[in-house]
Amino acid sequence: MLAAWKTAFVLALLPVLTAAPARAQHARPAPMVHAVIGHAAILGEGPIPHSVFGVGASVFVAAQFAIGPEFLYMRGPGRDRDIFLAGTATIDLRADSQHGRTRRVVPYLVVNGGVTRVSGLEFMPQGKSAVIAPVLSVGGGARIAMGRLFVAPEYRVGIEPQKRFCVAVGWRPGY
Repeated sequence: MLAAWKTAFVLALLPVLTAAPARAQHARPAPMVHAVIGHAAILGEGPIPHSVFGVGASVFVAAQFAIGPEFLYMRGPGRDRDIFLAGTATIDLRADSQHGRTRRVVPYLVVNGGVTRVSGLEFMPQGKSAVIAPVLSVGGGARIAMGRLFVAPEYRVGIEPQKRFCVAVGWRPGY
């Protein structure tokens, strides 16, 4: 378990260590809030399908680097429920605006790390109703701007192990 935490820590720091410095001509984009809906498969002894619902927020600390919290609720078969609380970092692969014009599509990479509370599984440890475990995922997506609103399809893989495809619908106040 300690090795998983070390891996999560190193991967969470990777965007910070590799982020390019902000250039004077690129102002930081406005903060974002979003809602998430999608599908996940917990991989183990076979894929276990889960519906995904969540919310999150991001603040740009540099022109192409944002951080923020994410809360997800996953509903699996039977009484299987997972709650995720994680910190998320995104790196935009191209600037959100150039020469005063907003880009319509901005691809990005994402990494997040945090904890998950798993409950309702048939194979829980003796006497336990829930288990708390570290979680880490990496992936990518694209933010498609529609004025102050955006839609962002995204694919992630992570330790647990899991894979998920979600779509975020968000808003940029002050954009």
